[in-house]
Amino acid sequence: MKTIEYPIKELVEFEMDENKIWRLRYNNNHECFPQTTTKKTDKWGNRIWRNNKKKYMDFVYQTYEFCEEQNFLLEYGGFCMVDSFHHNVSWSKKNVLRNQLPSLLFPKVILKIKNYPSGIELGVFGYPVPYYGNPHYKKYIEDNNGECLLPFPKDVEWVDISITNKQ
Repeated sequence: MKTIEYPIKELVEFEMDENKIWRLRYNNNHECFPQTTTKKTDKWGNRIWRNNKKKYMDFVYQTYEFCEEQNFLLEYGGFCMVDSFHHNVSWSKKNVLRNQLPSLLFPKVILKIKNYPSGIELGVFGYPVPYYGNPHYKKYIEDNNGECLLPFPKDVEWVDISITNKQ
């Protein structure tokens, strides 16, 4: 089956919550957004529903690549769906399309390079603590009146070397 190219910029949007954690919002009302099932007919003319795993796999992978181009990592690598506790759900699972699209974003600039994803302090159910537990990121947001201007500036020292060496 041929890979479908999705207009990712029209289908997703970056947003920051009250804890200054980035999330991906999906525009699932857009005409190009993949549907979980398609209606087909069998050789007798009966309507049957088929899962669209291939289309969703292509969509998730293209979304992950788009996020990476914007200096974000999409939830645990972005190559799968996730359950309500933000655990990976393999594409091989029968009911994978009943789970959530990955939506949690990690700014690449604040990750401890050698220890992803453990470079981020995770709280309840795998959600990052406010400001991802990064004092440099928090200061950047406070210096910008609560906003996180994108793209992230390259001249900021986002990771404290003394913190990364303690692990």
